[in-house]
Amino acid sequence: GSSHHEIARGYIASYLAVRCMAEFYGEQSLDSLLSGLGRGKNIDEAMVEATGKNLSDFQEEYEEWLRNL
Repeated sequence: GSSHHEIARGYIASYLAVRCMAEFYGEQSLDSLLSGLGRGKNIDEAMVEATGKNLSDFQEEYEEWLRNL
């Protein structure tokens, strides 16, 4: 199983990704992402619907955002 440290790192990374997405695309993008996933879209489809970017492109933006924190 995962150590507590690994679990905590996962939560922190998720929190930062949500902050980044909200900053770049607005709070409504988070609702849109979750709504798309709830309707059965895969993560790439839901990201494009919510942000106009696929997951890979968002990952690049996220990594750049992290470097500038």
